[in-house]
Order: sequence, then structure tokens, then C-alpha cells
Amino acid sequence: SICRDVRLAASLHVLAHVRSGALDGAFARYWSRLMSSDEVRPLYAVLAVPSDASQETIKRAYRRLALEHHPDRRRGDAPQPKDEHEAFARVAFAYEVLGNEQRRKRYDLSGELPQSDAALGRRARETFLEEYVKAAPKVARTATEADMSLHSLANYEVLEVDGRDVPDYMRGIVMQGLSYLVAVVDGMEEKEVVLLRHFVMDQMYAMLAYSAPLDEGAFAERGYIITYYDHPLQAGIQPSWSDQNGFEHRKDGVSTEAVAGLKNIDPATFERR
Repeated sequence: SICRDVRLAASLHVLAHVRSGALDGAFARYWSRLMSSDEVRPLYAVLAVPSDASQETIKRAYRRLALEHHPDRRRGDAPQPKDEHEAFARVAFAYEVLGNEQRRKRYDLSGELPQSDAALGRRARETFLEEYVKAAPKVARTATEADMSLHSLANYEVLEVDGRDVPDYMRGIVMQGLSYLVAVVDGMEEKEVVLLRHFVMDQMYAMLAYSAPLDEGAFAERGYIITYYDHPLQAGIQPSWSDQNGFEHRKDGVSTEAVAGLKNIDPATFERR
């Protein structure tokens, strides 16, 4: 409807200005009136869900739209629309509010966009990373009888990308690996992603995109795994994620040449190491 289009346009205006603090009093009052109507509120419209949607529905909507607009999704395909990056950031912003029960409640009651909330300062890729990796189950394991094999889940510990389990510089490296998985793995909206570190070779990291549950079957049959050896390299050697999966496990139409660059760690990220 025209009303919904106007409301969505207004939401885009807000999302473009809220981070910079550029909401003036007049527009803030207009936003308040907009929020008091019975139509679908703008952030729900961004995710294309009703205002009474469950948290699981909101999560699935975000995953679907974030994957649809992810900047690396169409690597090697036709040129992306000019607003692809903006769309990716827009759905991330909506999910940062609606995906958090307290912020969602505040938004539902008052239409308030919590400008001071630290979560809203995240980049869209950070939101995407934390949504995919945060839910990985923490499994307590010991290193007894662990061997050097890279092909057994029992030889890895599950990590959380929150600054406690992994060094800060690894966040950029993990984001690069996640971008690669988005480009090559089919059905990512239904997958979980877990970050692993080898018990014995503790500089060996792995990222596994898998269908639950997280078990040896996910590791060997239902998953797509890439590895990264976090060790200073000789000058001239490009640090990168390694993909040893067969072509049969990739999305149809994805060529090696089109996505090869996504495995490489950019110099600025690696310098932080």
C-alpha cells in the first residue's frame, strides 16, 4: 500500500541518520506519530514480518534477507545493484533492534530507536558474524588421546567469537572465512556455523557450516569445513583459508576463480596479528 511504502521510505531515512545522530526534533515527532499508527512498523517492514512475529521468525527473516543481500553472495555473477550494501546494512540494523527482546519491547512501546545502544554501532558484517557464530553450542572436551588428525570433531574445541576465546585480530579473519562460506555453501540460511580450534595444533582454526546437530556426522557428512593456520608466514606467501572440499559440496554455478579471492586474508587484517 501507499501508506506502507511511505512508512518504509521513512524508516530508510531514519536508518540513514540514526547512526550520525542527525534526527532533528521535527522528524523525531513525525517518527513518533508514524509509530503510533496500526500499520506494520518500519523495522518489521524491513524484515517483511508482522509485528507479532516470533523471535524465531525474525531470526529466519534476517538470515534470509542478509544472505540475499550479502555483498559476497553474488561474487562472479552479474553486477550487484548500487544499493546492495545499503540493503545489507538496513536488515542488520532492523535485526539489531528486533532480534533483541529488550530493545524490541522498547521499540514496540515507544517507537524509540536506541541511538546510544552500543549494539547499534556494529557494522553489518559484525552483526552477520555474531548471528551465525553466537549460537554454536559450547561443548566441554578434554585433550586426552587427541591426535594430529584434522578430520575428527573430537580433536577440536568449540570457540565463541566474543574476545574471550580468540584474539581480537581473529575477528577479521573469521569474518573473511564466513564471507567465503556464504559464497560457496548452498542453503546457508538453514545452517549453523561454528568456529573450532585444534587441541594439539592450537594455531589451527576451522570454520564448519553444518546442519544440526553438531556431531561427527556434521563434521564428516553434513558439513562444509575450511581451515586456517594462524602462524606468521614467510614474506610473499598469502595468508588464506584452505578449502579441501570436493566440488560436489558447493553451490551449483560457483566457479573456483570467482570465489578464490574470498579465501585470502587482506594485508591490513593480517597486520593486526
